[in-house]
Amino acid sequence: MNWLYNALWLAALPGIVCYLWLRRLLAGKYRRNLRPRFGLDLELRQRPANNRVIWVHALSVGEVASVLPLVHLLREEYPAYELLFSTATESGNELARDRLAGAGCPVFYTPLDLWWVVRRVVERVGARLFLLVETELWPNLLRYLSRQGAHTVLVNGRISDRSFPRYRLFRPFLGSTLSQVQRFCVQAEEDARRLLALGAQLDRVRVTGNLKLDQPVTITSTAERTSLHRRLGWVPQGPVWIAGSTHPGEEEILLRVFGQLRRRFPELCLIIAPRHPERGGDVAALAQGAGWRSGRRSLMGAVSAATDVFVLDTLGELAGLYSLGTFAFVGGSLVPSGGHNPVEAAQRGVPVVFGPHMNNFRDIAAILRESAGGFQVPGEAELTQRLERWLEAPEVCAQDGERARRALESHRGAVRRTMEVIRELL
Repeated sequence: MNWLYNALWLAALPGIVCYLWLRRLLAGKYRRNLRPRFGLDLELRQRPANNRVIWVHALSVGEVASVLPLVHLLREEYPAYELLFSTATESGNELARDRLAGAGCPVFYTPLDLWWVVRRVVERVGARLFLLVETELWPNLLRYLSRQGAHTVLVNGRISDRSFPRYRLFRPFLGSTLSQVQRFCVQAEEDARRLLALGAQLDRVRVTGNLKLDQPVTITSTAERTSLHRRLGWVPQGPVWIAGSTHPGEEEILLRVFGQLRRRFPELCLIIAPRHPERGGDVAALAQGAGWRSGRRSLMGAVSAATDVFVLDTLGELAGLYSLGTFAFVGGSLVPSGGHNPVEAAQRGVPVVFGPHMNNFRDIAAILRESAGGFQVPGEAELTQRLERWLEAPEVCAQDGERARRALESHRGAVRRTMEVIRELL
């Protein structure tokens, strides 16, 4: 079926190019990665004669952050191998360049899955091992890697509730693509069952856990918090509620809840980090329209000590800022978006609350619920009640945060288990 897949790519290519150019002109997207997505940033690369190359690919920011501990361990254990890292988004590329600066690991954009582009890139890279983070199965890329003798390992793999029905529709076409993957290292038993249902071979699937739980995190000291406040130019006078990775439709709910809480707890402050930072202006306008003094991180002069609602509209800072939180809300969960990562808050000893839509992080949400350090609420009224309890009893809030931290600590080890699989192949 490769001919059909490639024919569809050719038919769609003019529309894809027009879309990319329009997004570049109108929204500023793809200014740096349009040319590289056609494989043109590796023109001068010479393929190594010994093929001792490990190529790691992560789609965007979340996938990049999750795989970095594994990348650093690979660098330590296989110093004779060249390590390359690719991403598909500009935000992911920026984070990878920042976190891997000085590690001797070139970062580039993965090419579009056009057969002539992929073939040229794969030949120039010369990888012996290809690590694909989570689930982004590109048939041409995997096929040409296999032809070049590379081993492909899916790491931190998952099959979401949303993607599973779509994959099942294409099950007859997935067999050859899945056969190009030597090992599937997945997050949970449910992901393993879904992969097997899609046609993966039983002896190639391993449940290794979630790499996000292995992120190196330290509980922030008072001095570090003071440094964060100085960097932000904002020192809240009371408890801080952090709402991370919020979506349209959620901010209105959160601001209503904030208004109810402020009647009883007038020193409470709110940090809202929209999932897409370019929405910072819209979120700040919502806060102002609700009568709050708001400030945006991207406009430092707009933030003052009197700010009620602080809009974090920059990339890469949310995880660290959870250290300033008294409690946290995880976005994408009050609206049907599948939820976002609660790990970064819980690992810092911050109790978390999330809405009913946590399909993308079902297992982590279950761990936190069972620990009584994370709470799932069906809607606005229950969210208000949960936060009121924490504000009324700060000692209980701190205890819940510690329960969340310890629960995740007990589930670490995915990096080690994934490395055991990689050692089998190398």
